[in-house]
Amino acid sequence: MRKLLILALLILLITAIHLPTVDASESSESAIYEVRKEYVIKNYGQNQALEENVSFYLLDNREIIGQQILSENIEVEGSYKGIQIYATEDNRRARVVELDSMDPGETKTVEVTYILKVDSVPQIDPELVGNTHPSSVDKFTKAVEGIWNSNDSRIRDKAHELTKNENNYWYKAKRIFDFVQEHLKYKPQSVVQGDIWAYLNKEGDCSEYAFLFISLARAAEIPTKFVGGYLYSFAEAEASPTGLANYGHAFALVYLPKVGWIPVDPTESGQGGGYFAELPVNHIVELTSDGSNLRVGETSETPPADVHWTQYSGQGTTVDFVDEETKVDITPLVAIEPTIYPSDKAEDSTWSFRVKVKNWGSQSISNVKVKLQVDNAYFEAPGSEDLGTINPGTPAYASFDVHVKKSVENSPITAVVTYDAGKYDSFIARETIPATAELAQPPYGLPLSCPMIMIIATIVAGIIVGAAVILRR
Repeated sequence: MRKLLILALLILLITAIHLPTVDASESSESAIYEVRKEYVIKNYGQNQALEENVSFYLLDNREIIGQQILSENIEVEGSYKGIQIYATEDNRRARVVELDSMDPGETKTVEVTYILKVDSVPQIDPELVGNTHPSSVDKFTKAVEGIWNSNDSRIRDKAHELTKNENNYWYKAKRIFDFVQEHLKYKPQSVVQGDIWAYLNKEGDCSEYAFLFISLARAAEIPTKFVGGYLYSFAEAEASPTGLANYGHAFALVYLPKVGWIPVDPTESGQGGGYFAELPVNHIVELTSDGSNLRVGETSETPPADVHWTQYSGQGTTVDFVDEETKVDITPLVAIEPTIYPSDKAEDSTWSFRVKVKNWGSQSISNVKVKLQVDNAYFEAPGSEDLGTINPGTPAYASFDVHVKKSVENSPITAVVTYDAGKYDSFIARETIPATAELAQPPYGLPLSCPMIMIIATIVAGIIVGAAVILRR
């Protein structure tokens, strides 16, 4: 028994040096936004309007997307009878009831302000996904006439071609995602064009990307929903002289058996990307839809806010919104973006990296620490670097000299930033890049450094001594 224990300890000693370190991140990868939506109505007629009612969608907690309402406030100009908040199947709406009378040419404003926490959605393991979905989500596989024409032979045949011989829903949906990204070229549209138009014309903006993806997914019997909301672009915020970086955005939710609903944003735009079964912290959800209330041929596919009013008998008037689209302003209160800048190549087994940490938020962050996560089989990273406090709108930089153990292609290197955001808690931010390092082979083909040779020699000597002890007993 004693011999077996000694051998087991020796085996553990050998294997321990190959085990990767595990980073137990306690903080969430999140951002905090202030979102302000303004609805302005005006009496465009020649007579007084009475008892105006204004209704609109409200942002909501979205566990699937990692969205949490920290606070919500509705301000109404003038007097009114009350505010009704009610739930639909997937969403929340508000109705401001019976505002006071409006004279011709008069305007009134309803403003909603949220403090919103948005978490990133991490990737999932496709092997956890099943091959059949429950009947309760069957309705999300059906065609919606004029919106998602998944029963059209062109859509149906393409979906079958893309997903044949594959049963796992993750891989089926990923094939459709890849096709949509390759098939479409990003080009803004003045009105929503729809799935068939996008398929034939091979272009569109986020609406066309989302509609074509949903239509193909439903044709492949994958339950899929529409998501309408906003995409906050840090790059556009920096480039725009007005500071505007608020975009209405469309993407999708896909149901994966044994996992549930997961986000898919297929849009490949000038800002990069698309996200499959994951999302960064810059997506804000306003509503989800089964397609029954969506529109094509108009400037927005989502249902607009509504205004209704009464008037004196025989005296008509018209009350409508001043702007066709509601004014939205999104301000990041807490938002951090790390960017990794590697040097051109490793020099004498050392590769230099610089990490830029930009504070896009409107408040200072403190206790900022940066470290690199690497594959220990190929790299050895130094410890974390403390950047202290970073003020709003400013960057800070951390530098690292990484030891390269051996050549490798496309090994991920991740910058991990932890920081305190005052009353909002402690958060984390990450960026990952693929790293390719090529080292010259040492003489006799021994790709080992002197310290590594000494470590291995010590371990081998320990094994020999241990084996000798065992054999003598």
